[in-house]
Amino acid sequence: MPCILKKSSKNSPGIITFTHNEVLRGLPARSKKIREFLTKMSKENKWIFGVHIQGNCQHMQYWPVSEWESFYMWGDIKNSKFLSNIQDAKIIPLTAEYFLPKNNINNSKKKWDICIVSRPSKIKRIEETLYTIKELFKLKKDLKVIFIVPDPRIQSQGSRTYKLGIDEKFFKLPKLIFSCTELKNITFLSSSQESFGNFPIPHSFIQEIISRSKFIFINSYLEGGPRVLAEAFSLNVPCIVSNKLQSGLRSFFNEKNIIEVDDLPKVAANQILSGLNNYKFFDFKYLNLENMFNEEVNQRKLKELLEEKFLILKNNNSIWYLNDLLFRLPCHGYKNDMQFFYNENLFFEWINGINKLNKDFSEDLLFSEITSKDKKKFSFFDIKEYLKGYFILPILNKIKKHLFKSII
Repeated sequence: MPCILKKSSKNSPGIITFTHNEVLRGLPARSKKIREFLTKMSKENKWIFGVHIQGNCQHMQYWPVSEWESFYMWGDIKNSKFLSNIQDAKIIPLTAEYFLPKNNINNSKKKWDICIVSRPSKIKRIEETLYTIKELFKLKKDLKVIFIVPDPRIQSQGSRTYKLGIDEKFFKLPKLIFSCTELKNITFLSSSQESFGNFPIPHSFIQEIISRSKFIFINSYLEGGPRVLAEAFSLNVPCIVSNKLQSGLRSFFNEKNIIEVDDLPKVAANQILSGLNNYKFFDFKYLNLENMFNEEVNQRKLKELLEEKFLILKNNNSIWYLNDLLFRLPCHGYKNDMQFFYNENLFFEWINGINKLNKDFSEDLLFSEITSKDKKKFSFFDIKEYLKGYFILPILNKIKKHLFKSII
């Protein structure tokens, strides 16, 4: 389910953004019918379509421009070669993390030394993070750590659930590597997403935990616009990141708000300890980053930028939907992942739904269960690959082993 920013009317086009993942791999890339629809609506000025780039695309030489794409949302224009073929006028330097709700949290009292907000996946390097914390305990016995890592496992799938990109080691390592004394100093907030929705821990509560932590720790190599970094910056909480991190927020990094650590857990632990011992050095309130990522400020800014780029939008009777963009721009629904990849009919059903929207917007109104029907349709190629991977190759491997033993 893409993100609607403005409703279409007789005198003014509506605005819809797609995630870059949808544009590169979803229905806009897979379906000729949908591409033709997007192009037709764009040419007729009924809809203006944009792309919200939220993952790191630095591996791309250039963006594969489509005729219907009218604007691109990405924060780090200067350091993004993949957008070098796009006119600067088409780039809006705002992404989801710029729409953080205003907070009035008093963070003077720190309860945790380190807070890890992450996912249990290899991409996030959660295993390496656990081992780094273990090494840090050897250096600082009274270390206080909190993990906020929602549990995405589908219990009915058993061990198969780990084939969906979930790192099983996050759920097995803590009891193996940490002592009982160390576990007393670690808090694990890992509620089930299957049972309680995609965001089982309220955003306001996460803000409070971040504000009461000395450092946030992100150990991944690639991030688009990492929300947790924006959260930390807005709360004047310094961050620990991998020295290999590529991110759309790198332009905000400086020695006062960032510690860059090595891959080796032992080395990283010493670097983090140095930061904890010199915590007073990290003070960047003067940068005023809390306003940089403020939802109220950037809602106005986004509307003004769009009206400036597309004069046809200036209509006093227009209905805008700029609420909850922190989650809606990246298509993160409370109940479902809201991106369309396979089912054309569902996309057009959604289009009909947004045409019926009134002033109020809610995920439930826009078919909260719709993407559960967005199932992959197996092609001949898929079936062939499945048979090859699960039947043919295992049989061939057994034959090879048997022949090898016979020769010996």
